[in-house]
Amino acid sequence: MSVISGLSVILIIGSLSAEDKVPTKWDDFLKPEFKGRKFVVDLRPFALAALVPSWGLEKTLEFCRKLAAQRPVWGIGNTRINTVVTAGEYPLYLASTFNAVKRAMSKDPSGDLNYKIIETYSYESS
Repeated sequence: MSVISGLSVILIIGSLSAEDKVPTKWDDFLKPEFKGRKFVVDLRPFALAALVPSWGLEKTLEFCRKLAAQRPVWGIGNTRINTVVTAGEYPLYLASTFNAVKRAMSKDPSGDLNYKIIETYSYESS
């Protein structure tokens, strides 16, 4: 057994996302302007599952259901999703790992990639 930690961030392609429009809280992804294929979410919800200890299972599941109702683009794997964001196919990737984002940024000749850290305790269930 081993214990690890990781940091999940939002991957942003700057030319497609105005800085003031990029979500900073989990709730922001539930806003109407993010409905309908406006961001990518990994089918393997490691970052979302990591919210259970702080939010509890029911609150996390409620958020995930609302997130799915936003009809995001579903992808698999940080490297693959980071690549489609880097290519400009989508402007945002919710909860990439920090190390994968830094690797993608180091390979981005345009320098257009960036990231934002999501506030941990920002979701208010209804």
